[in-house]
Amino acid sequence: MSSHPTSSSPPPYEALPLSYGEIRVLEVAAASGDEILECTLKRISLLDHPVPCYETISYCWGPHRDPSTIKLNGHLVEVPASSEAVVRRMRLSNRPRVLWIDAICIDQSSITERSAQVAFMATVYSTAQHNLVCLGEDDDNMADRGMKALGDVIDDMRAATADFTLLWETTHGNLGAALVTTEPFSASVDFEALEALFSHHWFR
Repeated sequence: MSSHPTSSSPPPYEALPLSYGEIRVLEVAAASGDEILECTLKRISLLDHPVPCYETISYCWGPHRDPSTIKLNGHLVEVPASSEAVVRRMRLSNRPRVLWIDAICIDQSSITERSAQVAFMATVYSTAQHNLVCLGEDDDNMADRGMKALGDVIDDMRAATADFTLLWETTHGNLGAALVTTEPFSASVDFEALEALFSHHWFR
C-alpha cells in the first residue's frame, strides 16, 4: 500500500460520542523550517486517570484567507490558514507535541459535535498541561518591548494593591465605579509598545 499522501482528502474525522469528556488532540511531528506539518489526530478522554498530556492553544482565527494544507493522518488536508500558522509556530524541532486547537480538533462541519464540545470547553482548557497563547505575528519587532512594558505595569499594580490583595478596592473604590487617576506610573512604561501589543486581534 502506498504511503504517499493523497490530495483533496476530507479531514479524517470519526464521530465522537456526545457524552461528556471525549476530545481529539493533534500530535504534531517534530520538525523545523518550511516542511509541511505532519500531524495525527487521536482521541482521548478527559475522564481518564491520569488524563493524557496535551496543551491547548488560544489564538485569533483572524480574517478569512485561502486555506493552508497539512498532512493529517497520512492525507493532505486543507485547514484554516491561521490554524496552520499557529500550529507551525508551536511545533517543536526535537520531539512531537500534542496540542488541542479548536479549528482542527473539532469537526467544524458538524453542528452537533461543535455544540457538544463547546459545552465542556472550560474543562478542555483547565485539564490541559499548559495553555499556549499566540497573539499573532510580531511585524514591528515589538514583542520584547511589549512584554517589558506589561511587566512594568504589573509591578506598579502590585505595589498599589498590596500584592493584588486589594485589586478590586483599588480599581473600583467603595461605590463600585471604576477609578480614574492622574497619578503617573512609577515605572517608565513604554506605552507605544503596549498599544502595539493590545492592538492584536486576540484582544478584540
